[in-house]
Amino acid sequence: MQNNLSSAPDLQGLRDIHLPDPIGFWPPSGGIVFLLLLLVISTLLVLFLFRHQLKQKALKRAALKALKQIERQSLPQDKRLKALATLTRRVALSRFEPTEVAPLTGQAWLTFLDRRYDESGHANLFREGPGQWLGDARYLPDSELHANTLNELHLLIKKWIERVC
Repeated sequence: MQNNLSSAPDLQGLRDIHLPDPIGFWPPSGGIVFLLLLLVISTLLVLFLFRHQLKQKALKRAALKALKQIERQSLPQDKRLKALATLTRRVALSRFEPTEVAPLTGQAWLTFLDRRYDESGHANLFREGPGQWLGDARYLPDSELHANTLNELHLLIKKWIERVC
């Protein structure tokens, strides 16, 4: 009976079973491409946010260091006031949009500082408190500026830097 099966004409034309080639890595499927793109975009976003955070902290550290340096120096009152005003302006230009900050002077500058110090707008420490010396008041005679006021201004600027940076 075995002879009959091997001599049958239908079985002579059959070939061995060929398995398909194994699935390769390339080209990846659409789902894999989507996941890779999502991973790359997420990584870039995290790196950008981390870099931004480091930059903000570096600005804060540098500003507070410069403020301490001004405090340590034994400058005359008018020079100390000018140094504090310059530092405040430099921090604002670094932290906020320069086109918004650069043209501000006088009451507009003090209002800007108050708004950044307290978002609710209730604090008038720059327009009415010791911060007014950063506006036009710094052009008044030195006799009106007291060491106490200068120390209060120094503390106010320190708090402002800590809040905005």
